[in-house]
Amino acid sequence: MLSQVKFTVIGTAFIAMIGLLSIMNSHGSMIIQSDVSTDISKDRDTVEWMQMKLRSSQEILAGLTSGDFQTIEDQSRRLIVFNVLEKYTSDKRIRNESAYQGQLNAFEFATKELQRNAKAKDIDGTLKSYQSLTASCVECHKLLRDPVTPSNIIANP
Repeated sequence: MLSQVKFTVIGTAFIAMIGLLSIMNSHGSMIIQSDVSTDISKDRDTVEWMQMKLRSSQEILAGLTSGDFQTIEDQSRRLIVFNVLEKYTSDKRIRNESAYQGQLNAFEFATKELQRNAKAKDIDGTLKSYQSLTASCVECHKLLRDPVTPSNIIANP
């Protein structure tokens, strides 16, 4: 019975990811347009990913300010899907870097904590989780802008 439940959950997640990818490819106009500049890449796909993640983060902040735990939970679930997809679609040059993997893990942990706290309707825990989520975003973008190299470590001990 448990393996049947796991199979159903995995199947549902897979279908949701396929649907999300379809929406991303066919409905570019649904993605928010903003003046967000990214130092990661000028690649259109990367910008769209970042804008979608930014939109979810903004929705979470709106949910925090209004006490809308359902929105927080829904948007954090969406970020978890983005994180899983990013693991498989990111640039191969950085995908295997341990520092980048560490940031993906930090993002995943913070997002799951956010979802858990929202489900428990714990506003203080939700706020702390959101702060951790934001910090993981900033740290990852710092890493992508200024990758850790042996010369960086020697120059900046």
